[in-house]
Amino acid sequence: MSTLTREDIEDLKFLSKTHRELHEQRRKYEFQAVFTSLSFFALSVAGFLGDKVKLPDSPGIKTGIQIMFLLVAVACAALLKRLHVSNRKNLDIARNAENEIVTALQGKGCHILEEWAKQSDCLSRLVGRWQSWEWQAAFLTITALTAGVIVRMK
Repeated sequence: MSTLTREDIEDLKFLSKTHRELHEQRRKYEFQAVFTSLSFFALSVAGFLGDKVKLPDSPGIKTGIQIMFLLVAVACAALLKRLHVSNRKNLDIARNAENEIVTALQGKGCHILEEWAKQSDCLSRLVGRWQSWEWQAAFLTITALTAGVIVRMK
């Protein structure tokens, strides 16, 4: 049984709030990275297809562009992986702090949160199986390959 003082609970609430805010900030970076990379691919292809960009008709240059597209996708995927790892740590810390508060309240006879705690635990196990950065990285890679093929065919 856990007995927490009011100060302990305030500290746990601060921990939870801080780590959830860090998580939200990183989600914005994640969106920006994906959006910027996809925009780069789309605008590059639009420039080639719209005859706004003229390149020598050399297979080496077109291969270089394909490699550059893939490098951008790989760099973005590496960033997404790092953001995902950091986000998981922040969410784990926030959930652990919240679980401590729930446990302390249950120890004092407050059982209102028991169902919520079960749902929260079930949700965290479900979310743990789905790693969004992998899907984002796969989509970026496919988009980079497609953009490279379009440039090569032009």
